[in-house]
Amino acid sequence: MGYMAAAPSLYKKLSYDPVKDFEGVFRFPDTPLVLLVGANSRFKTVQDLVAFASANPGKLNFGNAGVGSTSHLVAAMFAQQAKIKVTPVSYKGAGPALTDVMGGQVDGMFDQTNTALPQVKGGKVVAIAQTARQRMPQFPDVPTVAQTVVPNFEASTWYGLYAPKGTPKDVIARNYAAFAKAIADPEFAKKLADQGIQLLPDAAYKPAALNQHTAAEVAKWKTVITTADIKLD
Repeated sequence: MGYMAAAPSLYKKLSYDPVKDFEGVFRFPDTPLVLLVGANSRFKTVQDLVAFASANPGKLNFGNAGVGSTSHLVAAMFAQQAKIKVTPVSYKGAGPALTDVMGGQVDGMFDQTNTALPQVKGGKVVAIAQTARQRMPQFPDVPTVAQTVVPNFEASTWYGLYAPKGTPKDVIARNYAAFAKAIADPEFAKKLADQGIQLLPDAAYKPAALNQHTAAEVAKWKTVITTADIKLD
């Protein structure tokens, strides 16, 4: 999920249109999320968690980094598509939310792979599912949501560089070329992967691909946000 995609549905009055007012320059690699539970959680698998939530509507608590945050919206989409009802618990940032997951005050939360990786390696939390379409090598033993409880489920935090609509194509091309050169550097790519960031096929980084992705994500998150009735103003 990118802010550009969620903002039109989160805010009633937005001074720009993410699709009509901008030109994509390049898309950065994705940061999927993992569903975390405490080390002593009763839930050993995502199937266990969904089964409990199905039998006990609203009794499953998911922490998040704040209303409208990626962790909040991904949890809302997960609940909608898994056909369960969960109770969101919003914190002022991912850190406090994760602390309460560790302590068992909340049942779980979705957190980005790059920030969750050291906590999982340290044994303080357990990842029971990941939101990438395919398993990431950084979490080889963690199944995806798609292959367990919600077919075709996929969500990631994504970023892109945009320019104002009407920016000369040669300017966009030069900036994209500079990024393409950087992302093709094996050492740079390895540093990203080591942090839990998901590299994409080369074609996905291109300006046109970012424009298409932005439009698709705006539509996708509008459905999630409207259904969950999430607002920031």
